[in-house]
Amino acid sequence: DMFIASGGTERTPAGLDQRLDDCLEYSGGAYLDCFVLEYVSPEELAVDVLAPWNPDPTKRLMPHPDLTAAINHVREWVDEGKVRYCGISTHSHVVGAVLAGVEEVDALMIRYNLAHKDAAEEVTFPSARENNKPVIAFTTTRWNDLQEGGPNAPTTAECLSFALGKQASPPVEVVLHSARDEEELEEAMEGIQMGLDEEDEKRLRLYGESIEAANEDFYDEYPEERFLKVSSA
Repeated sequence: DMFIASGGTERTPAGLDQRLDDCLEYSGGAYLDCFVLEYVSPEELAVDVLAPWNPDPTKRLMPHPDLTAAINHVREWVDEGKVRYCGISTHSHVVGAVLAGVEEVDALMIRYNLAHKDAAEEVTFPSARENNKPVIAFTTTRWNDLQEGGPNAPTTAECLSFALGKQASPPVEVVLHSARDEEELEEAMEGIQMGLDEEDEKRLRLYGESIEAANEDFYDEYPEERFLKVSSA
């Protein structure tokens, strides 16, 4: 009944081994269901010399050798039974799209919410669907900022419902929600709709676009990705 996941930002074998040992000691288990290589950045990608002219810009990239080594190290744990799945988390949808095509990566963890939807839907999601990779969506309420935008603001349940909606599922299989208290968690769970109607979907998208248009804060590390089309040269 429990799926235990943890991870870290380490990339060296020694650092990864220490992190796994710490995770297993803290959780009290013999293995983790998923180990996540956290916050993979665009700087950890390299140009694929075999595909320099591919019309899809994300297909021109591949993991840097250091990142590949880290992924392969986690795969060794999978073979040893210490970990069941290898995941990556990133705020970059270019990274998400590229690593969705890496066979050794089992799952992606990316940001997706009303104010951060274009890059996910245009860059990461198509690659995740193509490669049959599940997505874990986080920052779905933008740290509860989305619900505080006035009388037209969505509820927490609507934010979570959007992330699980028909535009996102598949590939979104899991939505993370860090409720401030038990009451908020119960309210959100009771209000989740596994499929918003057309009117609600349109209303929430318009609300998100009004925020996204002026999104120049630190919530979006790679704002240029909101305008990247994978079909562009």
